[in-house]
Amino acid sequence: MYNKLILLFALFMIGGFGSSNLSKAEDFNFTVPVQANNLLPEVYRIGAQCGARSEGMSPSVSGGDIGRSEFVTVSVPDTGNVSANINVKFNALAGKDPNDAVKYICYLRLVANLESGGTSSTIVPNENYLFAQPKPGTVFVGQVSGDIQ
Repeated sequence: MYNKLILLFALFMIGGFGSSNLSKAEDFNFTVPVQANNLLPEVYRIGAQCGARSEGMSPSVSGGDIGRSEFVTVSVPDTGNVSANINVKFNALAGKDPNDAVKYICYLRLVANLESGGTSSTIVPNENYLFAQPKPGTVFVGQVSGDIQ
């Protein structure tokens, strides 16, 4: 049986990154609109994790990370349908200048209870978990990236 997962994942950067000042605002502020329908019952949270880079999008590019967020989630209602704006805020890593960031990347993640009794937090899609696979034929976007302006 295929998971009846339909996801739309988009990203809008609502706050830029700023120079250091007296305020305690985060260096990076993203609003990530997430829409998911027909999530399986074992999925109880959905969210996003974002990062800012000075070069390339691959984490394997040495030294490229400027900052990375924690995994920010919202609850999935019993209906299995979610439409939410997830606010993802984070600061540059120690010793990194937020003004050096030229690229962003955000990943969609699901948290679910496993049949084995544990839980899993995984980037979507993930072929190892039925709950993290979109329905065949579904237009699915689980990662977005682009330039920081």
